[in-house]
Formats: sequence, C-alpha cells, structure tokens
Amino acid sequence: MLRLLFALCLGFDLVCVAGEHEPAKTNELYHVGMSREELRLDVSNSWLVASASRPTNGWSRRIATPAGGRAVQFESSHSGVVVQHCDVYWVGHTNRPSMYYGIWLHYFYFDNGNKLVGFNSWVLD
Repeated sequence: MLRLLFALCLGFDLVCVAGEHEPAKTNELYHVGMSREELRLDVSNSWLVASASRPTNGWSRRIATPAGGRAVQFESSHSGVVVQHCDVYWVGHTNRPSMYYGIWLHYFYFDNGNKLVGFNSWVLD
C-alpha cells in the first residue's frame, strides 16, 4: 500500500512538472528584435506579473519586484546592453497565480525603442 501511494505521488509530480511551460521552448517563440507590441500579442493569453521602466538611477532589486532584480542581472551579464523596460509574464496562464513560488516566470527585456534585447525564464523561489 505504501508503494502504491509513493507511485501515485511520484506520478502526480511528473504530470505537474510536465504541464509547466518549458523554458527551452521560449527560444522558439520569441526573438531578439521583435517589438514590444508584437510580443504582447504573442503572450495575450498570459498573466502580466510586472511591467517596469528603467528608473533614472538605474535598476534595483527593489524596483517592481521581480522585474528590477532580473533586469539588473541581465544588464550585468550582457555588456553594453541597456534595459529600458522589463515585462514579466506567467506564460500560458490567464489568471493570477494563487502562489508565486515554484512557477516559471518569463522575463522580457526591451531597449529604448521597445525592441526585445533579450529574455529568459526563472522559477520564482
């Protein structure tokens, strides 16, 4: 009986993980250079978690959590790139999550001309 319960729990975990949007597919869906409007049309069936513009003092982890912290990290790891806007989506979900921890969030970074300069996905923990 204990083995059956363990197998059911393991199977449930696998189904839940498989149901999440896989970050590897992000590279197939979005491309650097696409406009912010084009991206918003592509993710229109997704929950916008945060949208922030670069403050005059630059990005900080305290700006529009979680956008600010990831924008800082993106700029520091991409020499010469200036992120003017950062949009964060829970792709494929139209309702606000009941809990933000443990879900994949997709971060999109735009330049001053609202062109996509980069993107990545992170599990919020």
